[in-house]
Amino acid sequence: MRLCLEPVPLFSFRRLSVKRLLANLVENAVRHAGCGVEVISAVTRNAAQPYLVISVLDRGPGIDPTDVDSLFVPFIRGDRARSTKGTGLGLAIVKRIADSHGATVQLLNREGGGMEARVNFPLPQDSFS
Repeated sequence: MRLCLEPVPLFSFRRLSVKRLLANLVENAVRHAGCGVEVISAVTRNAAQPYLVISVLDRGPGIDPTDVDSLFVPFIRGDRARSTKGTGLGLAIVKRIADSHGATVQLLNREGGGMEARVNFPLPQDSFS
């Protein structure tokens, strides 16, 4: 696993919940890709809202774009995940935790194969004062 982490301004979050969110994303990446998993953090400053962006990247089989929305529903698993262990709860838990923090989750296929699970946590405007 490779980590590329930028310094992050202080902000309020539920530590155990975010730990669970990250663990679920990393476990999914390892389960479907095996190795070559990367975790990246960056702070983006949009004119209206700054965000902490955390991405978990892999080089597994990726996902069918038509499955993306349903993968966040409890007990639903994508076609490519059916031959692996799991209950179909991991991404539903990730979504619930992200929602509770006002964050968004995206599942994106990567150019060259694999997937990026991206979580965008809004940061307070005064984080950079």
